[in-house]
Amino acid sequence: MSYQAVILAVPNFAQQMTAIQQGLNTDFPDSAHERYEALCGALKDLCPRLSKSPYSSRNLQLPKSVSPAVSMLVTRIKDLAKDINLPNLKEVILVDYVVFLAHSEKRVVLLSIQALDSLKSPST
Repeated sequence: MSYQAVILAVPNFAQQMTAIQQGLNTDFPDSAHERYEALCGALKDLCPRLSKSPYSSRNLQLPKSVSPAVSMLVTRIKDLAKDINLPNLKEVILVDYVVFLAHSEKRVVLLSIQALDSLKSPST
C-alpha cells in the first residue's frame, strides 16, 4: 500500500516568502517577478516529491564557520523541529534559497526559507 506524507508549513513561512518577494522587488526590479515565480514554481514542484518520499532531501549541511546570526537561526530552526516532534532536520536547495524542513514518514513541515547568500560563512 502506498501513502503520501502530508506537507505543511509553519505560519511564518508565508511571511518569509513575502519578505523574499519584497527583497527581490528592491534588488532586482527588472526581473523580480520572474525570479519569484521561479522560486514559487520550484516550491510547487518540491511538494509532491517530498510527499512521496519525505527522506529525499539532504541532511542539514552548514559550513563550519557561520556568523552568530546564522548560528542563532539554525538553533531556532532545530528548536522548532523538536517542538513539533519532528527531529529529522533536512534542507533542500531551490533556486538561490535553502528550504529547511523537518519530517517523519507521514508529515513534512517546511520550517524556514533563507537566501543562500545569507548563510555563507563570514570569510567568503
